Amino acid sequence: VSNVINNGDITYTSATQSNNMYISGVVGKEDDGSVPAFIVFSDCTNNGSITATKESSTNGTDLVMSGVTGTLRLPEGTIAKNLVNTGDLTAAGAAKNIRISGLTSYTNNTVMESCSNSGDITVEGTASATGTPFLHGLFGASTTSPSITKCNNSGNITVKSGFTSTKDSNIYLSGLAYSATGGMQFTDNHNTGNLTI
Repeated sequence: VSNVINNGDITYTSATQSNNMYISGVVGKEDDGSVPAFIVFSDCTNNGSITATKESSTNGTDLVMSGVTGTLRLPEGTIAKNLVNTGDLTAAGAAKNIRISGLTSYTNNTVMESCSNSGDITVEGTASATGTPFLHGLFGASTTSPSITKCNNSGNITVKSGFTSTKDSNIYLSGLAYSATGGMQFTDNHNTGNLTI
């Protein structure tokens, strides 16, 4: 996947979503078995804003939003280079989990280099929002990922009112990444965006 640019805005609203929803500027997700076991993802940009509302958390599904792609977790890995998001990502509602990342929400065995997010990330829960917001400048959960190099986030990340804190509901914010396991190497990455709750 290379040299793809999206300039269109994306808006999604659901009251009865029964499955996890992946919404992204370029590719929704790339781990559904219909793509090769290894992929090079390069020079792709999202400039459009993405806005999503999930009105109910009763069916226990997640809302996953990403500037470029929902996932980078193919069995044999991904090379991700020069991925850029400039569009603002905004979510509201009461999903079980609201996962928003500037570039991608999940990675596995990914070499990421010279990628950036400058779009603002904002989530606002409803009065019944007892789920967990995960908001990250670059990416969310990562397993067995070898390296992240020369990537940066300058977008502001904000959680507004509405989320009810319980023993099962926390709020996770990070300028770069939520979690990284499996011997990942971080080199020359930067965050200049503000994080606000």
